Amino acid sequence: MPFLIIIIPIAAFFVFLEAMSNYLDIGMWQAFFLMVAGSFGLFLLAMLVGYWTADQSTQGGPEMFGWFRGNASENYTPSPQPKPLQPHERPPGWIGFRHKGMCFEFQRVKVGNEVRAYILSHPSYGSRSLGGHDTHRWYDSTYKLHYVCTGWPPETFEEAKEWARVWCRYTEHYIRTGKALT
Repeated sequence: MPFLIIIIPIAAFFVFLEAMSNYLDIGMWQAFFLMVAGSFGLFLLAMLVGYWTADQSTQGGPEMFGWFRGNASENYTPSPQPKPLQPHERPPGWIGFRHKGMCFEFQRVKVGNEVRAYILSHPSYGSRSLGGHDTHRWYDSTYKLHYVCTGWPPETFEEAKEWARVWCRYTEHYIRTGKALT
């Protein structure tokens, strides 16, 4: 059986070469050279298309290729923003930031001795990891929302606001480059 797995493709290759050489009225070696050159040309074309699609996806190009994000360039265009909350929809403790064209919205809530900045909206992470370590956020199952992971629990609304502002800068950098800050 293993013998057939090797022989059948080789025989099919020679039959194809013979048919190609007869059809084009050229010799067997010329047909072989054409097939090798054509395969290499298709390989180069596929590499060029792959390079172009990777470049487009990192620059906010066609979303069809959004699943692949190579190294981000300086011309990065962030993914579409969620619709911001209207003033009448904003909960108590609401704050919003814009950083390098990205919109972020938070609600600061006193929980025990700390004030948490719950994340109401932020740009899409695209193909980036959504893990808590990479995104610097915790999940609160009571509110069913993520909140900003801080170095120490903020005790005032102003401290929570500053942590949220730092988190915006971090998140923009992470979405654009894929590099997590420590």
